[in-house]
Amino acid sequence: MKKQIKTMTTVFAGLGLTLGLIFTSCKKDMNTTPNNTTNNTSTPPADGSLTNATQFYGIFTCGSYTSIQVGGSPYTYYGGAAYFTSSAQAFMNSTSSVKVNKVYLNADTLTYTPILSYYTDYNYPNMASATWSVNGANGIGTFSMTHSVASPSFVVASILPDSISLSTGFSATISNVSNFTGAYFKVFASINTTLGTTEKALIAGNNVITVTPADLASLPTSTNGVISINLENKQGIIYSSKAYSFSREAQYNKHIKIKP
Repeated sequence: MKKQIKTMTTVFAGLGLTLGLIFTSCKKDMNTTPNNTTNNTSTPPADGSLTNATQFYGIFTCGSYTSIQVGGSPYTYYGGAAYFTSSAQAFMNSTSSVKVNKVYLNADTLTYTPILSYYTDYNYPNMASATWSVNGANGIGTFSMTHSVASPSFVVASILPDSISLSTGFSATISNVSNFTGAYFKVFASINTTLGTTEKALIAGNNVITVTPADLASLPTSTNGVISINLENKQGIIYSSKAYSFSREAQYNKHIKIKP
């Protein structure tokens, strides 16, 4: 089966930690019995605990990915990716990535990709369940978990165009949007560059998207444009006192021409 690799946007994020030391002193009365002292220590969160963290030591994604070339038929594949970092990040960032001993998705070994600095595989027949197992290293713990949230879903209710015009815009209908923490309708000048992007958030249920010339003002003409529908259902979960992000995804990419 042909393998395809998603392009991931990387950003830099920092994590700061401030330590404060408070010193106190007192005069001891030799005729007074000292008070008992209680040391309060915080209990680390249990493995599997949910967290509202926005930066993570590992980012796990899996789901269904559909691609349509200009004039072609839809091609859908199922896959997953895992990224690990030495400092908590909001997104995959190759400059801080670290390797672990092994990563498994549904008992299959993911392969490390040096250029992208994460582990991936796109040979799955389906993604009805997602069990992740990590044999840790470089500060990443060893754990196994099944991510049981529902997969995002939607229906492309209108035929997306093979080409769009910057001067007139276009519209599209996306229906039955459900099971998501984030959902977006995007237009790229090229899926592999930042030449220009416009984005609109989707809501649950039915969406009629109108893309105006003003929305497309940052895009150049292109023969490699993309209309992209991106849904994720994400949770932050704690393992070995570190936050990890786990996402079920559904993506639909229609390759288009962008005309004046």
